[in-house]
Amino acid sequence: MNRVLLGATLVVVAAALFGTLSYMSRSAAETGMSALPYVAWRGAVGAAALLALSLVVGRSVGGDRRLPDLRVLDRDRRVALVAACLCGALLNIAIFAAFLRTSIAVALITFYTFPAMVNLAAVRIYGERLDRLRVGALLLSSAGPALVVLAPVIGSADV
Repeated sequence: MNRVLLGATLVVVAAALFGTLSYMSRSAAETGMSALPYVAWRGAVGAAALLALSLVVGRSVGGDRRLPDLRVLDRDRRVALVAACLCGALLNIAIFAAFLRTSIAVALITFYTFPAMVNLAAVRIYGERLDRLRVGALLLSSAGPALVVLAPVIGSADV
């Protein structure tokens, strides 16, 4: 299989699955499932599916057929991997809780504007430059949430 086509297909599938997150979160909450068990089950199913998919895709593109061996990583890399997993779990719990406490649109706007906020903070904290490319990316990333927020009032005289 063509690697570009494979990559594009995986991105589309991931986006489609991510798009169902808010609906599935609300559905899980309506059945009485709390955040931690939901995130644990979602993570376990996702990890199993990702592992199976990586083995199948690895074989189809001539890659390695073995499971990854985490022992080959340095200790600091393993600690960083565990920290990243814990941060991912915390993020999942937080977004699940946000879906239950506010509208899905507000939660997702906040979620999607976070990278822009981090980029702006990096300018202030780390002294990174805002070149044309970054300013363009910030403007582009702000256009979507702005349209979502303004969509209800675009046709009215309140604009």
